[in-house]
Amino acid sequence: MIKNRILAIAGGAVALSLSLTSAPAFAAINFDTATWTVGGVTYQFESTGGDTYGGIEYPVTAAQDDYAFGYEEQYFGGRDFDSYEDYGYCLGATATEMTEANGDVVITCEAYELEEGIWFTNSYRLYNDQPLARHVTVVENRGNAPIDMDIANDNTFVIYFWFDDAAKRASSNDPLTCSSLDANDNWVIAAGSDDTTIAAMVWQAKGATALSAEGENCGAPYVAATKDTLGVGEKVNYMTFIATSAPAGSSSAEMDTALASAISQMSAFDSLNDTLCRGINGFVLEGWGTCGLAETGMGSAQLGSALALGASLAAVGTVALVANRRRTARV
Repeated sequence: MIKNRILAIAGGAVALSLSLTSAPAFAAINFDTATWTVGGVTYQFESTGGDTYGGIEYPVTAAQDDYAFGYEEQYFGGRDFDSYEDYGYCLGATATEMTEANGDVVITCEAYELEEGIWFTNSYRLYNDQPLARHVTVVENRGNAPIDMDIANDNTFVIYFWFDDAAKRASSNDPLTCSSLDANDNWVIAAGSDDTTIAAMVWQAKGATALSAEGENCGAPYVAATKDTLGVGEKVNYMTFIATSAPAGSSSAEMDTALASAISQMSAFDSLNDTLCRGINGFVLEGWGTCGLAETGMGSAQLGSALALGASLAAVGTVALVANRRRTARV
């Protein structure tokens, strides 16, 4: 049975995850076997051959090992992506992991060329002070002509996510039942009827239209980018979050209580704040806005230098890795 997926696209750059007080980064991650327990949640990544082709899967807590969130995947296809339809990989051989001074774990991926002139970069932050994970994706046109994305007709760049259990559901515009997603929705929550974690998928600030999930099934949706053209030299940064929580026990009543609490906290994603922007101050994020510089005190000149350094490091070794990207659709 083919799993339903939703693609939520989030953009971000890897270089700004670095901190002078962070532990050293260690190269190479085997996504087939690696797990991280951060902020009370144990994470792993959907993977093949040591690479991840999307993002996090099956997050659980110490109190609840039956997960509601299945997996997240990115997919590129259609229009100028026609000749190379593929998932948005993070290659384990060149991925780096670092634990920052605050305990957050940052996983950064090397940029690579998906199609001629079309590059993308993934990065992830696992928050230590709360059960939250962030996924940022940068899509960049390094070619000599505009890229035709024609999202409305082809869903060129989408993020699929799938809930393993969605007996109970809620969304930003339908917090009671979530029968279908609206174009203005910016999150959806799912959980089992009693004995699972509670999982929220968040894509953009409320009321924005950079990613649309209009009419999607709340249990297995996808969000598609609404940007139609990517100009020469243009970059777009997309950002999504996975928030995990758990009921106090295994009963349906305890699940109802925990779910209501989780829903009440979702307004934190209606606009940017220091938590959402942690480590990416100065970034312009599609549908969200611009993260401020107050958190790190990094000035615009320092920010530009950090980005330039990250871009130059990311370019090394890319060509040798291109052959490792292809895979067939998951079933």
